[in-house]
Amino acid sequence: MGTSLPGTPTAASTPDALRHAPAAEAAPRPPATWALLGLLLWLGVLLLSPTLGPDPDAYLSGDPLHYAAIAKSTLQSDDWMMLKLGDQPYFNKPPFMFWAAMTSYRLFGISTWSAEVPGILAGLGVMLGTFLLGTRLIDRRHGFVAAVVLGTTYVFLRNASVLRMDAPVTLAILISMGALLAGETRRAFLPLFFAGVTLGVLVKGPAGLFPILILLLWRPLRGRPLPLRDPLFWSTALLLPLLLLPWLMHVYGLHGEHFTEAYVADVDKIVNHAKRTSVVGKYATDLVREGWPWLPFLLHGLWLGGRAMWRRERSDDWTLPIAWILSVAVVLLLLARAYSRYVIPMLPATSLLAARSLLSFWPRLVGRRLALGMFAVLATATLLLATRTIDVLGDRQPDIVRFRFALAADGQHGAVEVLDREVSNSLQSAAILYCDLTVRPLPPEDLPARLQADGRPLLALLPHGGELPDSVQASVEQAGEDFDLVRVTRRS
Repeated sequence: MGTSLPGTPTAASTPDALRHAPAAEAAPRPPATWALLGLLLWLGVLLLSPTLGPDPDAYLSGDPLHYAAIAKSTLQSDDWMMLKLGDQPYFNKPPFMFWAAMTSYRLFGISTWSAEVPGILAGLGVMLGTFLLGTRLIDRRHGFVAAVVLGTTYVFLRNASVLRMDAPVTLAILISMGALLAGETRRAFLPLFFAGVTLGVLVKGPAGLFPILILLLWRPLRGRPLPLRDPLFWSTALLLPLLLLPWLMHVYGLHGEHFTEAYVADVDKIVNHAKRTSVVGKYATDLVREGWPWLPFLLHGLWLGGRAMWRRERSDDWTLPIAWILSVAVVLLLLARAYSRYVIPMLPATSLLAARSLLSFWPRLVGRRLALGMFAVLATATLLLATRTIDVLGDRQPDIVRFRFALAADGQHGAVEVLDREVSNSLQSAAILYCDLTVRPLPPEDLPARLQADGRPLLALLPHGGELPDSVQASVEQAGEDFDLVRVTRRS
């Protein structure tokens, strides 16, 4: 059972818990904490491994590919304070996750796997943190089930095993809220509250302030004081400006208003550039599509939590998850753009409510039989994985990765043209990360003058469906899914 302050209501002393007392007495004693932590860590490593991901075709594509390329460009520039993609500055995100990826590159070399290490570690931290939080609020059984629910939720699996910011922000929230709970009995934990806030802001800007929003709502719901007047709680409040300001001043000193305008434009795109009426429907649809098999238990858990609030049950095991969910949900519903991954910061709380629901139906679920069964399943999965031949590149990357050998054989170094007016982030990032190439747009109408000036054929990327001027001709060197590698010459 989790510890609590003398005289503080606990899960066992609430009316709801008393109603379920017979079921609790019938529940078997769960395995030791170290055994459950070991099983969760093993489960997390297997689930978050890219080779067992739910959508391997999406592995290192989109934003994770973009971020990995930024980390490589910044590392090669030898200026960790100025994020770059190729030779262009990047302003849209704070630097912490890029620094983490750069550190991984330094330790393990630049590769697909090393780019994913920071995201995987954050995902494991969220799973283990959810277990510890559930153990502190209720008991080991609920903490373990909540961590398994979270770790097997599709939206978490898809996004916590790649280089994204959502899992690290969630880990920062867990650090802050866990520090408040633990600080009631051990004051030394209190400084971690603002340390978690600082980590969250360095990862994802204003989203890192979620712990403060949760605290503001949790305090009145809880009905009991928190150790907010303790000097130790405020001792790290200046950590955020002390760590963030040097980076901001360095970037602003180099790029001035261009930096602030680019960042504000990115935030404005998320907050304002869409119809807000679509946000609720989008999240509801995502819940139905991606909430299985835990959706029924989540909905029942939300009903249990709402009933507890209606009955004014003020124990932490109800008030903290409810305050957590409401704080994140209100912010998400104010945004214009809705992505399913945005709900990840509330998943520890929703997983705790799903665990309450599941264990109300099956109180004997967590016992030695479950632990032994999980051990057998994980051992079998590990043996199967160990016998697989894994190609971390394969055909999962944009076309330029497939073309890299032909480009190298042709002596193409430094840059390659794309016969279009603009270059996608995905193509540009893949070229930097995997080919050490810069891709640049070359409008088709400029081809005749370019060929006449160079006096030799041009090896370039032609988008499928792209049209060339009548005065030039192209022969396909290698075909791809979205582009062809072509050799362009003047018509004779």
